[in-house]
Amino acid sequence: MKRSILILLLILLLLVLVEGVLRLAGRQPLASFANSGAHSAMMQDDPRLGWRLRSNLKIETKRRDGKVVRLSTDAKGNRICPCKVSAKYQSRIVVIGGSFTNGGVYLDNPDTFSCQLQCQLPMVKIDNLGVQAFGTYQSLLRLESWLMQDSQVDLVLYGYVPFHQSRNIAHWGWHKALRKASSKNVKIPYITRGKHGSLVRKQPAPYPSLPLSHYLATVAVAEDALARWRSLPAESSMEPIALSLIKEMKSAAEKINAKFSLIYLHTFGDDKNEFLSLLKQEEVGYIDCDLPVDTKAKNHFVIPEDGHPNAAAHSFWSSCLRENLHGLIELP
Repeated sequence: MKRSILILLLILLLLVLVEGVLRLAGRQPLASFANSGAHSAMMQDDPRLGWRLRSNLKIETKRRDGKVVRLSTDAKGNRICPCKVSAKYQSRIVVIGGSFTNGGVYLDNPDTFSCQLQCQLPMVKIDNLGVQAFGTYQSLLRLESWLMQDSQVDLVLYGYVPFHQSRNIAHWGWHKALRKASSKNVKIPYITRGKHGSLVRKQPAPYPSLPLSHYLATVAVAEDALARWRSLPAESSMEPIALSLIKEMKSAAEKINAKFSLIYLHTFGDDKNEFLSLLKQEEVGYIDCDLPVDTKAKNHFVIPEDGHPNAAAHSFWSSCLRENLHGLIELP
């Protein structure tokens, strides 16, 4: 009995020492879930996608510069564009992607590149299916669900940004950032590699959660270790996984006799030319609409609140797309 008590005391002492070392090293218990304000108001859980935009949403957000941003969605959870579409429109486009496609919290509906393009092309109906924080995999799932209900589409455009690659595998760093920024433990659908490199689709899963993680740094570190273990096998294959998912997007479009093209929206120091070369090898069409990367241009194209592209950036993209749609759809 005494020996058992002694062992227990030694274990407790060791845990206290480890906790102290971690605290001195700057590690802390898991912070309470943040109040994400407008983000929480915009999103709702989805058993397949992880989350999606709420339907029939109308919210207002005030930026630091005093501008009031109005965001609204239709019955299908897509951002509404106020520009009218001709009743006799000639072509139909659906645009998929993350927040750069959707527009984010601090951008008015009319300022998104899809809406700006819609205003220029009333004979083309454009649906913005983008959702904040989506990667390639979730965008593919969104596209598949959409086409099951509405296959009257002529062109599918995917707004690609390189960091989508880490989202596809629920990279532990990305998942942890979402957990910290959200009002609850967000579930993410993700991809792993099977035998012979095949893609294995995984259902939405939360960040690993253990008791006392809000009180002990030791437990929070253990959670991180579990999350790292889950995403580690796929980390060396993020680019091949992304390319395979993009090919599945193209295949989904071709099954309904629609065309597909990737829009390269912005690079972040990644090797864009190498990636575009890989797309060529896989016979995947793309439109290079990469934003200028110098500091002056960056400040011109960014919303200060959250670093997302502003109306000027979306105007750049809409102009780029307008110039490159010939040959993809019928234009007036």
